[in-house]
Amino acid sequence: MAKLSTVAKLLRDIVALPSINPAFLPNETELTGEERVASYLIDLARKKGLEISRQNVLPGRKNLFVRLKPSGKVKRRIVLAPHLDVVPAEDKQFTPRVKNGRLHGRGACDTKGSVAAFFHALLELAKGKNRPAETEILFVGLVDEEYGQSGSRIFGERGPKADLAIAGEPTQLQVVTAHKGNLWLRFETRGKAAHGATPHLGKSAIHEMARITEALLTEYVEQLKKRTHPLLGHPSINIGTIKGGSQTNVVPEHCSIDIDRRTLPGESEESVYQEINRLLAKRKLKV
Repeated sequence: MAKLSTVAKLLRDIVALPSINPAFLPNETELTGEERVASYLIDLARKKGLEISRQNVLPGRKNLFVRLKPSGKVKRRIVLAPHLDVVPAEDKQFTPRVKNGRLHGRGACDTKGSVAAFFHALLELAKGKNRPAETEILFVGLVDEEYGQSGSRIFGERGPKADLAIAGEPTQLQVVTAHKGNLWLRFETRGKAAHGATPHLGKSAIHEMARITEALLTEYVEQLKKRTHPLLGHPSINIGTIKGGSQTNVVPEHCSIDIDRRTLPGESEESVYQEINRLLAKRKLKV
């Protein structure tokens, strides 16, 4: 194996620390949670004399703040904001490997690569020679990005605020200055249960939802394509899951879908609900 740089070694070490979001594997504590990665980074930061604090987010889960103060009075603040959690993976993906000059493993790209790059830069600046004169640099290791974005939401609400923030999401090393918003919706339909031998006595919630799904993925998609943003293109909708019914020989009385609606600046949760309700009402559909 080729000799690894200091930052690559840091990436190797934190990729080897499983930090799967607990929402995906609630009963496998040996693989879940961000605290193993946070503790590793805290140990490194303490050795360099950096200021460490935590921000409560969820039970047992906290954002990590590591602060580099300037040599003089603070006049501005830069935030470096990657997230510490990852999505599920096979066990072998937590054993980092280098192939063709690249380190592979769960989270190496999204976003432990950014964690390693940001944190290494912070540690280098902490040596003193190149410490900023008036700019405070705050590393924010966010929790729960891969599920509910609770870490970034709490950080956005409570601060601290900054003059510039760099999010650690992978962008092929291109500077990205805008991003679509994200709204998750759940729609439900109710029907009337009946025996499969006499379906005319019931009302299928799945059939009703199929009509709603068809409307959202055809007419609504075309409606969204007419709305554009110079950097982001048009908003979008995806139906990620559908659930309904209890067993094969029963007319389903309940059905639900989970929707991922990506928004543009100027759109809001209320405006999205209103336009979907108008579309469904036009087709005499209701959720």
